[in-house]
Amino acid sequence: MKLKTLSAAAITLLLSAFTVAPSPETDILGSWKVADASVNKMVKYTIDKIVETNPDAASQVEDHKDQIVDVIKGMRVVYKADKTYESQSSTGNKLGKWEFANNYKIMKVTKTDGSTREDVILELTAKSFKVINGQMKDTVAFDRP
Repeated sequence: MKLKTLSAAAITLLLSAFTVAPSPETDILGSWKVADASVNKMVKYTIDKIVETNPDAASQVEDHKDQIVDVIKGMRVVYKADKTYESQSSTGNKLGKWEFANNYKIMKVTKTDGSTREDVILELTAKSFKVINGQMKDTVAFDRP
């Protein structure tokens, strides 16, 4: 009886030794897409920024709203273990760096031009990622593709 109990304990210990505990550092890694619930927010923000930069383009932007929706739905952000990221879309790829701050409550994103954004992390698991985007000042959710 003791041998069976000891064997079971040894097997459990051995298996748990090779199990990687989830953490924000590993949960963030890999590819993410904008969650369907956040697409319209991202589209509105994108259109507002285009019109802010070029007010004369307002009517043209509205005519191409469906294309903007498609770009945002197709966009992927890949976070890598070396603390770099790649934002991939049909309009081109962008590279940058990321890091956690304030005990995993903040994610700092630095673009290649040196500009930095700080997002407040509301939720981060292996399957779900939700932030208050520092530029948009609104909640954006991401899912795994």
